[in-house]
Amino acid sequence: MTKKQKNLSNNNVSDLTAFKRDVIAKIYAGKPLTGKDGIFSDMIKEVLETALSEELNQHIATEKSELGKDFNNRKNGYNSKTLKTRESVFTLDTPRDRNSSFEPQIIKKGQTVLNEELDNKIIALYGYGMGYRDISEYMEDIYGIEISKSSITAITDKVLLTSA
Repeated sequence: MTKKQKNLSNNNVSDLTAFKRDVIAKIYAGKPLTGKDGIFSDMIKEVLETALSEELNQHIATEKSELGKDFNNRKNGYNSKTLKTRESVFTLDTPRDRNSSFEPQIIKKGQTVLNEELDNKIIALYGYGMGYRDISEYMEDIYGIEISKSSITAITDKVLLTSA
């Protein structure tokens, strides 16, 4: 492990520790876990906005390397849209680029429901025989979203219960 990887790993651990402390404080303050103002809504919003921002960064970097001197695109603020999950509804700030060439993959343009899309992707991977850990790693590698084993279990169990 390189020095940079160790620093990133230490930062991730400290970020996770800070996140856990924040969640515990919110629970003690009486904030609900789910629902419109729930702790999970805040977490999902933050993760998705970070993933979208990174997608745009990659899009612009790729475009810049392909176009060279002719490159003239850059970040251009945000659009807000209401996103619905099974447990809550929240406003998501999606980044945009000046040339409107950015097509986000994690939350597509016009998509307003999160769970059905993400659940279907997880269920498809499960159907192909991937294990919980593999699905979790795949979602993190491809979409930049950390999904716990328990979340994947809940999603796949939902399918098993409805098909039984």
